[in-house]
Amino acid sequence: MTNFWKCDCKNKQETDKVRKRNFSFKSHQINKNTDKKAQPGFEGRVSRLEPDVSQKNCSIIINDLKESDSGSYQLRVTGELNGKQDGFSFSQRVTVSVKGLIQKPTVMIPTLTEGQQATLTCTAPGLCSGSVPGITWTWRGAGGTESYIIGNSTDFKTESLTAFRQRHSSTLTFNPSAEHHNTNVTCKIHFTGETTTEKTSGLNVNYKGKPQIIGNKTVKEGDDLNLTCSIESFPPALTGFQRSRMALDVCFSQRY
Repeated sequence: MTNFWKCDCKNKQETDKVRKRNFSFKSHQINKNTDKKAQPGFEGRVSRLEPDVSQKNCSIIINDLKESDSGSYQLRVTGELNGKQDGFSFSQRVTVSVKGLIQKPTVMIPTLTEGQQATLTCTAPGLCSGSVPGITWTWRGAGGTESYIIGNSTDFKTESLTAFRQRHSSTLTFNPSAEHHNTNVTCKIHFTGETTTEKTSGLNVNYKGKPQIIGNKTVKEGDDLNLTCSIESFPPALTGFQRSRMALDVCFSQRY
């Protein structure tokens, strides 16, 4: 039988006492192949990479890491020797330090053009196994109020890279319009234990409004004609006038 234990020794003096007592110290069993209860907080989160102990690989994986998992871990092997229960605690320990999550999701935004369907992709940080995170999208319009993009569709994908490495991502598909230009979209990742991380990205939409001519189009011969051609667009359009067969000046713009 193999057990991993999280040690409660808090200083070197206590650690030295532990060594003299052949590692008979207060600790917690976090991984086991018996029916004994594991340390609270570790149930369902710990497993061995190799279930067959005869392969001499006692490596473990801890899913959904918490900052409280920080500490020293030690391996103990128990079994029968000459018909009696016996065990051995390995002196080597591994120290695990779990820091708060600072990584942000990765958001991929293609070129957005009004009237052409587009798909945004958000990938959760980290490539470890464990509980599947939740991914949500929100849009902040010109008024600053968070909402959901009307007419959108979302899809979730989990990609297994290895037996213990997974990539989680979500896609947001919608039809961009001038309304979405210069607004923000936020992708938020929800991990187990109320841990969250998010990233906000700006949207730039290529769009072109209808040209408008401002000014008095009716003048007397010999008078000056002053007209302004304007159009709302991104990127900014090049505007100008051209003379039509009807002898009227026509406002035009260069397409993006």
